[in-house]
Amino acid sequence: MKSLPDIQTGYHPLSNLLYQSYLPAIINSALEAGLFQALHKTEKNIDQLCETIHTDTGITQALCEVLIAVELLEFKKKNFRLAKISEEFLVEESPVNQILDVKKYSGSPGPFDNLLDALKGEQQEFNHKRWADEKMVLQMEQGAKAGSIQNIISFVTSLPEFQSMRKMCDLAGSIGHYSAAICEENTNLHAHVYDLPEVTSIAPKLRKETSAGRIRFHDCDIRQDPDFGRGYDLFFVSHFLYGHGADNSLVPFLRKVNRAVTNGGIFVSHHIADVTDSHMQIPMKIVELMTKAMGYPTHKLPLDILTNALAETGFGQFTIKGPDQTLPFPTTLVAARKEANVQE
Repeated sequence: MKSLPDIQTGYHPLSNLLYQSYLPAIINSALEAGLFQALHKTEKNIDQLCETIHTDTGITQALCEVLIAVELLEFKKKNFRLAKISEEFLVEESPVNQILDVKKYSGSPGPFDNLLDALKGEQQEFNHKRWADEKMVLQMEQGAKAGSIQNIISFVTSLPEFQSMRKMCDLAGSIGHYSAAICEENTNLHAHVYDLPEVTSIAPKLRKETSAGRIRFHDCDIRQDPDFGRGYDLFFVSHFLYGHGADNSLVPFLRKVNRAVTNGGIFVSHHIADVTDSHMQIPMKIVELMTKAMGYPTHKLPLDILTNALAETGFGQFTIKGPDQTLPFPTTLVAARKEANVQE
C-alpha cells in the first residue's frame, strides 16, 4: 500500500508473546475441568478423556494440543498423558503440587473467560456480528497494517494479469481495507465489497483513501447463499474459507465463485493453512482453541484441501506464496486462474 511504510522488523515476536499471555487462563480452565486429575498416573484417548471429565470433544482436543505445545501434556499412540512437570505440580495427590499458586495467575479478562463453560458444552452460538461495530473494524484494519496489507499487495501486484484487471470482488471484506490498498495500485480497478449490513452501513464514512471512490459496498448475508454478482477479474477473500472447509461446502461455494469470475479471471485466498515453523506452534494452537471456544469450527484450511477443491471447480495455474514468518500469523496466499466454466 503506497501510504504504508515497509515493515523493518516484524510484529511476530511481540504477537507471539501476547498470545502466550493467555496461557494462565487456559491452564486454569484445564485445572477446573479436572483434566490433569483425569490423567494422573494413567493415559486416555480423546473419547475416554471427554467421557471422564464430561467435556466437548472438539474443544477438549484443541485444549490438549495447546497443553502439548507448552509441554504440560504428552501424546503417544493416540493417548494423552501428563508430562512429568504436570504430575509433580498440577495434580492434587502430589505433596509438592502448586495448584494454588497457578490459580493466582488467572490473568485479566479476555477471550478465555468462558472456556470452562465451552468445555462443558455450554458455549453460545458463534456471533457473526462480533466484527460489525466501528471500533472492531477499525481495530482489524489497524492490525492488518502490521504486515498483512503489505504482504497481500506484494502478492497481488506481482500477478502478470494485475494491471489489466478492471473489476474485483472482496467477499466478507469488512470496510474494504484490502480493496482500498489493491485499488491504489491499479487506477482502473473498481472494487465491490460484500459484508453484513451492519458493516456496509458504516464502511463508506470510514474509507478515506483516494481510491475510495472506486469502492462500492453491498449488503450480503455471508452465512446463507450469497449473491455476489458477476464479471470479476479478481475475486478476493481473506480468512473467509475456514467454515466452508470444515463443513465440506468448499466445492459448492467455489462453483459460485467460478460463475462470478470472468474466463481467465483470478481467485485469491489469504488464510492460515499449514503451520510448520516451530515458533508459531504455541500461538496457533491458542488461536485454534480460542476459535472453537467461541463456537466456530476452525481457523485453518490446509493447502491441499483448497487446491483440490479449486481444481474440481474449474480453476488451475496456481500461484502460491507460503507463510511469511515475520508476520503475526503464518498466512498463505493462493491465486488460481479460471480455466473452465462449471455448473453449480
